[in-house]
Amino acid sequence: MTQSAARKAIGLALLAIAIFSAMDAIVKQASIAVPVLFVVFMRYLTGLAFSLLALIGDRSVWPSVAALKRAALRSLCMLATATLFFITLQYLPLAQTVALTFTAPFFLVFGSALLLGEPISPRALAATVVGFLGIVVMMGGRFSGAETGPLIGYATAIAASVTYATGTILIRRDSARDPVLTMIIAQNIMITLFALPFGIARFTLPSAVDSLWLVLSGALGTLGHLMFTRAYARAGANVLAPLEFTGFLWASAFGIVFFNEIPTLWTLAGTVLIVAACLTVMRGQAGKPA
Repeated sequence: MTQSAARKAIGLALLAIAIFSAMDAIVKQASIAVPVLFVVFMRYLTGLAFSLLALIGDRSVWPSVAALKRAALRSLCMLATATLFFITLQYLPLAQTVALTFTAPFFLVFGSALLLGEPISPRALAATVVGFLGIVVMMGGRFSGAETGPLIGYATAIAASVTYATGTILIRRDSARDPVLTMIIAQNIMITLFALPFGIARFTLPSAVDSLWLVLSGALGTLGHLMFTRAYARAGANVLAPLEFTGFLWASAFGIVFFNEIPTLWTLAGTVLIVAACLTVMRGQAGKPA
């Protein structure tokens, strides 16, 4: 990998993270007036529309029936992840929600051991303990009986990390058979179909402004995925994965500017522990043979 390719990959990844962070802020804003399940449905319906534009230039990426079947299980995982994440945004500040998603690598390690037979190193176990200590620190002062809302948010955030890690493992499994763009289109198709009943049940006629937010969330989600795909085609996960922690900076900025959410010292301290633990897990994974 040349330095030029590495710089381009890092630039694409950083831009993708900023785009995803903007999408999260838009979803949080839209969820104020629109039911979460309808927001999820519209996010993927519009995302599907934008991803299908790729077929104009290359029809070879259209997913086969087999590719759609492979996408079914991981689509359920990603649908659950989006729903849980969007619910969390209703209970917790944007920056705190994003910080809690950094726990996904811990579940990825254990999930890979269960589903792919990969061993768990003592380093990964120790890092997991530190990471969950970070969650406890972040929850400091939240155990008041009157504050059930934040506790629900923590529960849904952790659940979202579990489903995200499971979906990531399935993506790793399926990437050996399908091109990435094919996987994205197949996933958007299946998620839209799975979310359709919930979208109908929770249908709400959004205002013109909310409609714009919903369409924009789908466009940003698709653009972010494509940028990440191009970034990972130029550089490995050992280079790009740590960049995802910049999402906390974007989430903090968007939270302060648009929602008046100032990160607390508890959140900052817990985030430091979680990020340190995640970096430890990543270093351990990077040292394994491919």
